[in-house]
Amino acid sequence: MYIPYFRGKQFDLLALKESVTDGLLPKGTVPLIEPVRDSAYLRKTLKAFIENEREILVIDNPEVGQVQRGVARIHEIKDLFESTYVTPVYLLNHSFNPAWIIQDDFVFLSKRYFKDILAEVSTYQPRYHIITDSARLRKAVHDNRVLLTDPFTRLNHGADYLELEDEFYSDDSKYFLEDGYIGYANYGIDGETYYDKGYPSRSIVLHILYLDRYKSVRIKHFVSDSNDSAANPAGKFFEALKKLAEWHSRYKKEVPLTRGLEELLSYHERGAYPGTGIIKKLSVMHQLELYGML
Repeated sequence: MYIPYFRGKQFDLLALKESVTDGLLPKGTVPLIEPVRDSAYLRKTLKAFIENEREILVIDNPEVGQVQRGVARIHEIKDLFESTYVTPVYLLNHSFNPAWIIQDDFVFLSKRYFKDILAEVSTYQPRYHIITDSARLRKAVHDNRVLLTDPFTRLNHGADYLELEDEFYSDDSKYFLEDGYIGYANYGIDGETYYDKGYPSRSIVLHILYLDRYKSVRIKHFVSDSNDSAANPAGKFFEALKKLAEWHSRYKKEVPLTRGLEELLSYHERGAYPGTGIIKKLSVMHQLELYGML
C-alpha cells in the first residue's frame, strides 16, 4: 500500500480529483490530505473519491495552514467522514485529544515521539498508524504501521539543481514489508517543508520521477538556463521543458508515458505555457500513476 501525503492546495486537489475520476489512481494507492485551506476544492475532491468508491485519508487536526481544528469553515467536510471512503487521521501531538475520536475507523499519524500520548492511546486500534523513521517510534508502534519518509532533496535555489540533475529518490516499495510495515508513505515532490504562499522565482525546475532497472524510484531535475531574474517565467518553462522532452525522447522505452507526463510534454509541441499551477497538477498525476507501476 502506498500513501502519498499532500497538503490540500488547489492543484494537488485537482490532480487527485482528475486521477480518481478518470480511473488513473492505481489500486493500492490511498492518498492522505492535510487540509491547509478552507476550500471548495477539498470538498469536491472528497466527494469524487466517494462517488468512485476509493479510499482517501484526511487529517482532522492539521498542524500547518489556515484551517486548524476548531476554526469555523465555509466549506465544511465533517459530514463526509460519515462515508466509508473518507477516513479521519489524527496527528498525535500535544494538542491531540482522544475525545475527538468518534468513529470506529480512523488512522493515527506520529511524526514525533510523545511517550505520554502514545501511552494514552495504546489501547486504541487504528486502521493504520503512520510513523516517521524514528527509532523510538519504531520501538513503540508495532501494529498496522506505515512508514512515512521525505525523500525529496530541497535546495536553497532552483538553479542549484543544475548541479544535481539526477539522484536516487526511494526504494521503500521494495523493503517495507520485510521491515515490518504494511505500507509506505512519502511527501512527494514538495517535501515536508510547507510554504503557505509561493513567490516569484528566478528559475523553473521540473522535478520528474522515473523508475530505474531495479524498480527503485529516481528523480530528474530539469532546470531553466536564464536564471538571473524572475522575468519571463514562460521562457524559463520552455527552457526546462526542452530538456525534459529531449531526455524523454532518448529514453522513452524506459520512461513510461503517464497521463501527467504526456500532457506536460504536449506543451512543448504546442508552445504554450500552462502556468505553475498546472505544472504542479501534472507532476502530481505523474507521481500517482508512476507509483502504481511498482
